[in-house]
Amino acid sequence: MHYDRVSIALHWATAALVIAQFVTAQTWGWFDRPTHRFLVITHMSLGVLLTAVIVARLVWRLLPGHRVAPLTAGWQTIAARAVHGLLYLLLAAEAVLGWIGRWSEGKPLNFFGLLLQPPFAAWSREEHHMMMERHELVGWIIVVLAFGHALAALYHHYHVRDRVLVRMAPWVKAPLAR
Repeated sequence: MHYDRVSIALHWATAALVIAQFVTAQTWGWFDRPTHRFLVITHMSLGVLLTAVIVARLVWRLLPGHRVAPLTAGWQTIAARAVHGLLYLLLAAEAVLGWIGRWSEGKPLNFFGLLLQPPFAAWSREEHHMMMERHELVGWIIVVLAFGHALAALYHHYHVRDRVLVRMAPWVKAPLAR
């Protein structure tokens, strides 16, 4: 059984946005203005969009009828649930850290030109810096976990030869039995 179309779309939208967020954050320092500023604004805008996708994913997942029974058993099911839960938690934390991080310097969050004003006064430079370090650390943890998640899906597809990958990527051919 496959995941439903909404779950699949939200999964791949999350993956694409996480990659875009990571790439913009890692590369904006390579450029001078105006490219640097464009990448920072893009990062903020996509961050707001990612926040909306995360909320939609959580709401969709909590609605009845969107769960798919695991194909694995035992420790693999426990590990998969733990990684998924940790990814959800980290994505939510990363979104909160990003919003607060921007606002902590007393600047609005830019969402494709719409300025979302800070709801509190600017923090000290040290507090802002600490917030942004946490945001960066959580971003790296998300990327490492997501990479491991992708490797696990490929392991299931090419070594175990089950339908774990195909359920979330129905355009992939089912693995051939050995």
